[in-house]
Amino acid sequence: LSSGSRLADLVLLLGDNAYQRGLDSEYQTTLFDQYPEFLASTTFWPTVGNHETYNTVNPHPYYSIFTIPEKGQAGGEPSNTSSYYSFNYGQTHFISLESMEIVNRHQMDGML
Repeated sequence: LSSGSRLADLVLLLGDNAYQRGLDSEYQTTLFDQYPEFLASTTFWPTVGNHETYNTVNPHPYYSIFTIPEKGQAGGEPSNTSSYYSFNYGQTHFISLESMEIVNRHQMDGML
């Protein structure tokens, strides 16, 4: 997560970061306990994966653990939902799409 003495500018979490069921306790042991200093100094951009939705907690812990820029606060298009979002970094536009539970794909038209 670093190159020599330089830390990464950002980290993309591509989903399935909390095996097996996406529980808060699994995030704690598999992510937060593993990288405490790095998490405090670098921005992590999450994406929900299928393992984050393998639980009966509603809403899934992912949505209470991470603050998603659903209003376009990070330079992206407003999504008005935590299920998908976008942000800009430098000259790159990133899109994070939750593909497990979105039923109406037309609600993403403004994003794509």
